[in-house]
Amino acid sequence: GHAPVLADSSVRAALNIAVDKNSIINSVLGGYGAALSGPIPPGVLQYFKPSGPDEQISESDRASMARDILSKGGWKYDEKNRAWMKKKQTLSISLATSDSQELTATTNKIAEFWRAAGINVNVKIYPISELNLNIIRPRAYDAIFFGEVVGRSLDLFAFWHSSQRNDPGLNLALYANTKTDTLLAKARAETSRSSREELYSSFASIIVKEQPA
Repeated sequence: GHAPVLADSSVRAALNIAVDKNSIINSVLGGYGAALSGPIPPGVLQYFKPSGPDEQISESDRASMARDILSKGGWKYDEKNRAWMKKKQTLSISLATSDSQELTATTNKIAEFWRAAGINVNVKIYPISELNLNIIRPRAYDAIFFGEVVGRSLDLFAFWHSSQRNDPGLNLALYANTKTDTLLAKARAETSRSSREELYSSFASIIVKEQPA
């Protein structure tokens, strides 16, 4: 995204821990969903289980954990301005999504969790055609909440390779890492399922650590 604050790893970690995914699944999806803590859907990798952070943390603990992460990262909460500050930077993010019912409801829940940790969030909702044309294609967002369809063939190249950061690529996190680029390119060319999964497993663990999305 375009918000410089998102380059700060403590900010990304705080945003991540603040969101109670199970609560969203229950309230928005009526319980029909599974929480992910990495880039690979459950049940896709036969041989490897990508490990992620604990999804069992209670909703009430998440806001205070997020605040702790920000404090440790050098952010200070300014009571007067009701905002986290660091070197004259204010922690404020706009979050874009489409006006479909589930995406809007989920985005509003995410914003609620972030605000509980003292993070300023401006939710922007667009009709899908406008979102595609004016927001996604020119990459005109700080952060965006959107879906991706990962098929059984599990070609994650389009979503994560650095060459896919510009339209029509689907790397909406604008993520660039030479290590993951190499793993993705190798996985794409690998014909052995178990070798391919091993490469994807290594890829997943880097994404979980770096939290680019």
